[in-house]
Amino acid sequence: MATNTRYFILANYTQKAIAGMVQAPSDRAAAVRKMCKAVGVKFVSLDLCRGAFDIVVVIEADSFDKVLGVKMAVVASGAISELHILEPIDPSAALEHAGTAAKSYAPAG
Repeated sequence: MATNTRYFILANYTQKAIAGMVQAPSDRAAAVRKMCKAVGVKFVSLDLCRGAFDIVVVIEADSFDKVLGVKMAVVASGAISELHILEPIDPSAALEHAGTAAKSYAPAG
């Protein structure tokens, strides 16, 4: 059985989506939860935020393909103008690879 990875999704609503929410408020977390369940992704949380992004969603999935499918469906709906998926890394492994790469890399100049 594959293990789940936690993904962080940062997104911004389109003007049309915001207008729709103002005219007919709905539970956006419930909508995202339902979509996640349909593709076998575990919904963890959805928060509306102030700052560079309107929404932060946390989900867990056993494959990036499922997360990408969620992104494609939401962006295709026209409700989101920008969506980024952040995937945690193992800093120990990354630093080990960086050390190996640095030994064989010759910078320009």
